[in-house]
Amino acid sequence: MRHSPPSPFPKASQVVKVPLWAVVALPLIFLLMLGLVSHYGSGPQSQQERIKALQTQAKVLSLQLETERTQTQTYSNEAVQLQQDLVVLEREINRLREKAGLPKVRLVPQPDSAPPIPDVQPSGPKGAGQPIDTGDLLLSLRVQMSS
Repeated sequence: MRHSPPSPFPKASQVVKVPLWAVVALPLIFLLMLGLVSHYGSGPQSQQERIKALQTQAKVLSLQLETERTQTQTYSNEAVQLQQDLVVLEREINRLREKAGLPKVRLVPQPDSAPPIPDVQPSGPKGAGQPIDTGDLLLSLRVQMSS
């Protein structure tokens, strides 16, 4: 009788039964793990992109702020120039009115005089060391010059 050598796989001819849930669940788990690794594996790269986007936005906002400051300074200089021109104009008008025997006019508000009460309430408190808005100053100067 001939004996065959022992097989490393005992009963290799038997069929292994795998539950259906394992056949469905294992590929799904594999795909889920693959998705998580691909998503979180690129985390530092997406964070770097986010940091670059924020840096770009900060530069843009910084440039806009500098533009606003320059514009405000320009308006402030224009307001000062208008105020000086108004003083010169007031002197000349009063000189001519004095020659004509007419009373003097006051174009430039005196520091001790109270400003006219506006029709609408201001949005915030002005005074107490807070500078007046340049736009408000320009508008008041233009109104004074037109009247």
